[in-house]
Amino acid sequence: MSDRRPVGRGLSGRHRLAVAALSSGLLITGFQAQPGGGNRVVDIDGRVIDIDAGVVSIDPRVVALDPRVEDLVAQSPAETTIEVSADILFAFNSAELSPQAGDQLGGVVQTIQDRLRTRPTGFTVQVAGHTDSVGTPAYNLDLSQRRADAVAFALRTALKTAPVAITAKGFGETQLLADDKDGQNTAAALRNRRVTITLPGGG
Repeated sequence: MSDRRPVGRGLSGRHRLAVAALSSGLLITGFQAQPGGGNRVVDIDGRVIDIDAGVVSIDPRVVALDPRVEDLVAQSPAETTIEVSADILFAFNSAELSPQAGDQLGGVVQTIQDRLRTRPTGFTVQVAGHTDSVGTPAYNLDLSQRRADAVAFALRTALKTAPVAITAKGFGETQLLADDKDGQNTAAALRNRRVTITLPGGG
């Protein structure tokens, strides 16, 4: 899989806005629809930025975000794995990044950029998508792949020309962390629906 793609191809309007804002360092807190079909982005400071025809023009600024409390981070000298709940990144049965995804993935981008300071020649980041066991295995495998692809695309876009190769793979329900036989609205199912981002350790 290529590690670079044209920005915005094949994405919905809100998905493009989330990716573009993430790329520009904008911390999204919400979207507002305007009469006539336009959109506005509300940033962390409560400022409203008009978006004309889906094109974002924002001066880049530095955003220093650690992975959020919703993320589980496992670190060792060999690798760091950040686990993000899929319910934060996506709506139910969707592979379109939510408005909250920019906040979550901003912390991941910062972690990768920090790691580049100690590994300036670059490295590979692995994005893995996982689902619960509700639904058919074939559907879950496809959904997990599309979600992994969406996260990988957003990271590539935000990192721009950084020497980082990003791979994406969906595992469906093949790597469950808990028994979710009681349905999708259980704590076990929530635990299973996740995206993990793995990069080399800092040691």
